[in-house]
Amino acid sequence: MRISYHSLGEGEKAIDNTMEIMKHIVNTASRDFIVINNAKNIISALPTDRATEAQAIYLYVQSKCRFTRDPHRTEMLQSPQYLLYEIQNKGIALGDCDDLTMLGCALMKAVGLPVGFRAISANGDKLHHVYGLVNIGASRWTPFDATEKNFSFGYEPPYARRKDVFVL
Repeated sequence: MRISYHSLGEGEKAIDNTMEIMKHIVNTASRDFIVINNAKNIISALPTDRATEAQAIYLYVQSKCRFTRDPHRTEMLQSPQYLLYEIQNKGIALGDCDDLTMLGCALMKAVGLPVGFRAISANGDKLHHVYGLVNIGASRWTPFDATEKNFSFGYEPPYARRKDVFVL
C-alpha cells in the first residue's frame, strides 16, 4: 500500500476508523525491509538507549517532511514506505499529521520501540489532530509531533480531550 483514500464516516466513528487503519499501516510497515533499513541507518551511530534512538528518528522525520493538509474533504493516508521513497527521490516528503505520525511510529517500531497515537481536541469538541507516542522505558510514554519545525521531542500541544491508541 502506498497511498489510500478513505471515506470514514462522521464524528468519533471516523476517528476510530482512521486510527485503526493507521495502526494496521504502522504494524505492516514496521516489518518492511525498506522501513527497517532506514530506521537502522538513522540510529546506526548512536548509543543504544531508547530515548536517543526515538529522538533521532523524530528529528529525521521532522527535518525530512513538511506538513501539508489532505485534499479537501478527503482522508488520505500515505504509507511510511511511500514517504521514505519521496524523501529518497525528492529530498522531502509532504504529508499531514497522520502521515508524519505513521512514519515516525513505523521507524521507531522497526527498531523495537513500542509506539502509539494520540488524537486530540484543543477545545474539547471534535478530535482534529494526531501525533505519536513512544515508550522510552519505565512505562514512560513520550509524545512526538513532527508537524511543526519548532516543536521539540516530548512537546505536546495543549488539549482539552484526547484518545490514545497503542500499536505495540
